[in-house]
Amino acid sequence: MVEYTKVSRKTTNEDMIAICPQLGCDMMKRVKPLKLGFFGFGKYPKCKQHHLPLVYIDERIGEIVDGALACLFDKAGLPPKVLLSQIKEKYPQELNTFINSWIYCITIGRGASIISSYMDSLSKSYLKQITKKQLKILKDDLSIKIERKKEEVFNAIKRGIDEITLQYTRLLKHLRAHSEVFVNKQKILNLSPELRNMLIKWLEFSSNVEMELLKIGEKQNIPLSQVKDFYDRILNLDTGKCLLGLSSNKRISAFDRFSAYLEFWKENLTKKFTRSDIEALKTNEFLTVITNEYSTLSFLNDLKGVLAKNVSETNLWRGQLTDEQLSLILGQSNSHIRKKRNQIKKNSNYLISIETIEEYESNIKKNLARVPREIINLLNKYKNSNNLKKSLHGIYSWHPNLKIDYFEYIDTKEKAYWLGWLFAEGWLSKHDKYLRFGVELHKDDEKDLLDKFARAIGFNLEHKETEIRRDGEITDYVRIRFVSDEFAKNLIKHGFIVGKKKSKSIELPKLASRELYLAFILGYYDGDGKVGSTVITSGSINFINQVRRYFKITYKIWRTDSEWGGVGYNIYLGMDLMREMLENYRDSLERKKMHFK
Repeated sequence: MVEYTKVSRKTTNEDMIAICPQLGCDMMKRVKPLKLGFFGFGKYPKCKQHHLPLVYIDERIGEIVDGALACLFDKAGLPPKVLLSQIKEKYPQELNTFINSWIYCITIGRGASIISSYMDSLSKSYLKQITKKQLKILKDDLSIKIERKKEEVFNAIKRGIDEITLQYTRLLKHLRAHSEVFVNKQKILNLSPELRNMLIKWLEFSSNVEMELLKIGEKQNIPLSQVKDFYDRILNLDTGKCLLGLSSNKRISAFDRFSAYLEFWKENLTKKFTRSDIEALKTNEFLTVITNEYSTLSFLNDLKGVLAKNVSETNLWRGQLTDEQLSLILGQSNSHIRKKRNQIKKNSNYLISIETIEEYESNIKKNLARVPREIINLLNKYKNSNNLKKSLHGIYSWHPNLKIDYFEYIDTKEKAYWLGWLFAEGWLSKHDKYLRFGVELHKDDEKDLLDKFARAIGFNLEHKETEIRRDGEITDYVRIRFVSDEFAKNLIKHGFIVGKKKSKSIELPKLASRELYLAFILGYYDGDGKVGSTVITSGSINFINQVRRYFKITYKIWRTDSEWGGVGYNIYLGMDLMREMLENYRDSLERKKMHFK
């Protein structure tokens, strides 16, 4: 914190107004010079509540506003990227409305009304400290010109009033700019009940952040960046509550927040958001590529710094912990951290798997007699900030944005479409003791199907493969594949079959609405439907019968035998059903739907 000029009546030649340096404290006092120059009580006045030396208000008031502005307009106060991605996926038509409403609520949720009240009370308290005689002289410019000697006597009083006025005006200008420049009031509309319910669930799920923030009050030696992360998360919760018309957190004083953000601002941890930042929230690039809130590089550096303070000096090299020693403390080979840093250079979004983080934690406990709370906090922050999932065979090092839980719930037409397509084209197989997912198709449909699907699940297209036969001949087929039990199990719970029996054993999955079933069958048609016709084919007679019954199709099922000995069951969907499918979901395979336009 800045070293202010601490009030000393021994060096004060004129009446001055001083306050407690603790932001939010209403202690204010008019300080008089010692009459005899050095005799008297209260030579160094302090705040009775906080026991801190008083400071002159004109020195402190500017930083009060700095802290408030750093808090109210910090870029970290924009809508969380994970939340935006969920809204884009489930309620894309309300994305812009949500962003506008959130921006409108930012300053309110972060405590603008409280800091404004505080500035009001500060101004009124200041004027109460001034004597009637001093106030008269300050108001009457003519008397000051006549009585030149008194001009110097009361100059400090006037300087304080001028500084309060300047800083208060500065605060109000920023709030007005927020209202007029950043917020489009015409586009602030009521959110749908469905989106409101989703936000309420998000608030409930995220409410445990409040408990983490309260722990900061305990005297823990944790990095300042982690403290800021806790504050950002809880203030975002308050903004969300404001957006929904709910009361904000009452347990943590807004004054404490502004004090904290003043410190964050001084350490260059805050950055003011701009209009371009707000517009960027709406772009596909921003929503599909989510930068880690707590990067792997920051995590490794923080962990290294904290461990260096908690290991014996024999493990340090010239007072520093080396990457080799850090690797050994984490229970890994001595080149482990060096390899991680190389992976980060190749991919700044590289994530360490949750299994490895849990292994770190276990080995730290073995290698240290006592594990400080700050180390546990770092591990938890990394896991929570990046929403780590099980990561097998380095999957996140190659696909940092992969949505492992994409098929956990089939709650959008897009998901239903891709599930149907995978029922026709995808496969699951055993890979050692794990499950491997894959899908391949002819290169003619690479951009219109495979690439679209890869982007939908966050697959890194740099790792798309061209199929090569065992004899070394390159085929006209392309594929994507990766190992993940969690991704596979989400497909299995919707009726996907592991192994070669899939084509003969699939059944119609249970979906929540006709719209989802229409999208599902359209996806299946784009995989196993006949071009120029409404016929779909499957090796599973049960599947075809279930489709026939659900959509009340009157056409008969017929059987065909393939050249390689396989059996297929076919049925016409009919033009009416096909048109309904295409109308229901418009982003299907172009070369097949063009026959029905």
